[in-house]
Amino acid sequence: MLASVAAEDPPLPAREAWLERTPYLQWDSQTSRVVLAKAAGAGQKLSLRLQRPGIDEQHAEVIPMAPDQESGLQLAVLNNLKPAERYRYRLESGERKGNWSSYIMPPAEREPAPFRFAVYSDTQAHPGRHAKVARAMAGEKDLAFVLHCGDLTDCGQEEERWEREYFTPAAELLRGTMLLPCLGNHEEHGKLYFDSFKLPVAPGKKAWYSLNLGDVHLAVLDYRCDRETEEAQAKWLSQDLVGTPPDMWKVVMWHDPPFTRPVSVKWSQMQCKLCEENGVDLVFNGHDHHYVRTHPIGVPGRKAPIYIITGGGGGGTWPPPQLDFIAKGYETLEYCVVDVTGNELTVTAKKPNGEVIDRFTVCKGAIQPNIINRQDVIIPQKFFAEVERTIHNALVIHQVDGQKYECSLTLTNHTQQPVEAEFLVDTKKTAWAVDEAAQRATFEPGKETRLKWTLTAKDAQRLFPTPTLKGSNAVGDTHATPLPLGAAKAEGTLLLVNTPLKCDGIADEPFWKAAQPLGRLLCENGAGPPRNETQVRPVAGEEGLGVFIKCVQADPAAGLAAATQRDSDQVWMDDCIELFVEPKRGSGDYYHFVVSLSGNVYDAHRKDSAWNGAWQARVIKTAAQWNVEVLIPWSDLEMKGPPPPKAELGFNFSRTENIPAGVPGKYRASYPQWSLTYGDSHNPRCFGKLTVVKE
Repeated sequence: MLASVAAEDPPLPAREAWLERTPYLQWDSQTSRVVLAKAAGAGQKLSLRLQRPGIDEQHAEVIPMAPDQESGLQLAVLNNLKPAERYRYRLESGERKGNWSSYIMPPAEREPAPFRFAVYSDTQAHPGRHAKVARAMAGEKDLAFVLHCGDLTDCGQEEERWEREYFTPAAELLRGTMLLPCLGNHEEHGKLYFDSFKLPVAPGKKAWYSLNLGDVHLAVLDYRCDRETEEAQAKWLSQDLVGTPPDMWKVVMWHDPPFTRPVSVKWSQMQCKLCEENGVDLVFNGHDHHYVRTHPIGVPGRKAPIYIITGGGGGGTWPPPQLDFIAKGYETLEYCVVDVTGNELTVTAKKPNGEVIDRFTVCKGAIQPNIINRQDVIIPQKFFAEVERTIHNALVIHQVDGQKYECSLTLTNHTQQPVEAEFLVDTKKTAWAVDEAAQRATFEPGKETRLKWTLTAKDAQRLFPTPTLKGSNAVGDTHATPLPLGAAKAEGTLLLVNTPLKCDGIADEPFWKAAQPLGRLLCENGAGPPRNETQVRPVAGEEGLGVFIKCVQADPAAGLAAATQRDSDQVWMDDCIELFVEPKRGSGDYYHFVVSLSGNVYDAHRKDSAWNGAWQARVIKTAAQWNVEVLIPWSDLEMKGPPPPKAELGFNFSRTENIPAGVPGKYRASYPQWSLTYGDSHNPRCFGKLTVVKE
């Protein structure tokens, strides 16, 4: 997805030079708030001066700030705060006096008095753009709190990015209102997210929480959706919403949108069903960098929630999808202001310059006239997800002559409703011509539908064009890339050795020479061999799975990114190697290991980087190549020991290599693989096969 950004970011707001992180407000209780800040100098103590209503500045209360062990910041608790009252405060350090800030408390819990709050998301990697949005929000009058739908920063495990990309651009906003965020994928499940915010999370509830703010009940969910998290969150959300008084407004927030790009269709359906059943009014999401408001989605004849994507908080933007269930959609920087006034709730979406792009009102308890049945949206998603999983096996290619190929694709709709879609074969930037490049088709429930087209090769190149399904009532661009002509899953051997394995990056043991190297890598989509040679030798010992990789480096200056924390996305900014290991071949359950030229590492169970194994990696660099030795204990792979002869493991290897782009200091990335996956490398159906053999 290409995201657009302005040519130049506007300047960031100024802050007190003696503060490294300016003050920001966090939740503590219905009658108290926490203020967090960080002094610029080591050992520098801060205090907070709180001015209550009716008290002048000279008699304002002084509260010493104490060290916060979790975050390393300094903290003050403001107690005995009254509903709907305005308070002022500033930070002090010796003779230094900070700027006064003011904030307003929301009405008392369950009190149907008017108040306002704001929502935004996906502030990420462009601090100037984020500052533009945050300044506009700071100018909104009397915001009781601000919601953030996740992706506060582009790399949640790097502290410097939190300061530069989030806290500094949002400094003016965060001084004057309480922030309530949810976890996004760019937070990388990181410790810095949980340390930075004081959220009303009950023990064991991980990243989800709820609270009452005036007449609004807010429930915040975790976008991560492994089976354990799905079941725990669903049970918690059901109990939370059932226990909320029916006369309160109900607002739910999580990161990934359920009807455009959900992490899990099953989890999204479960979330939406619970929202429908329990009278939720609004759902706020982020993840997609644009503004979208849906029509009410639920069950006709019953109150249904409206879903809002407010992803224009500062990251690069892209156009919203054009789908039947979307009422409004804009590609722009934006934020939402929600005005709660008794029996009405009004949402106004604005650009930073104040231009209103959308405004709508929800009436408490009213059943909307234009409700879209959720099944009409979810079912096409399930169908397209099934297509993506099965297309490799459903594609049939018959070579008519040396240049012409007849292709057919048979798809079955296993849902209970018909799905209309357009089938496209894109031959741009390929050496093919195609007839029937675009076809409309209706996939009837329980029936097979066959699509046919003919490809003619213009020359000897065999970069196969990508079929795509686009639906009018589900997200488009469902990429389902088949194998290219003549391609097959890679196969290799895994040598079973008796010699103890050690991870030193040298590979001078005799068994490494006996181990058969895997076949030659191919560039992504099968477009020929890579520029640099890569040799991969896997072995199996009592200690674990060992892999030795020799990476020829024609341009030694490429890569060399600075060291980062474990599991940082920055590992891919460097030259790196990736291993995908599927212990039980065909199960779809796999582990992911990444090692960069600079020695940075990343590991995940499938795509969950919260998982950390006990594996080792050692990198040895020379002028012409770099070698990597990896040792993965069998326990990391949930295996009791080495597999027996003739056993099969799913396996794949890929390399990211930076290639000179013709301009000094500029490089382009190439991603050769052993077993081509044609798009997402996390596709175990395309992994190769390792067969265990004796030494």
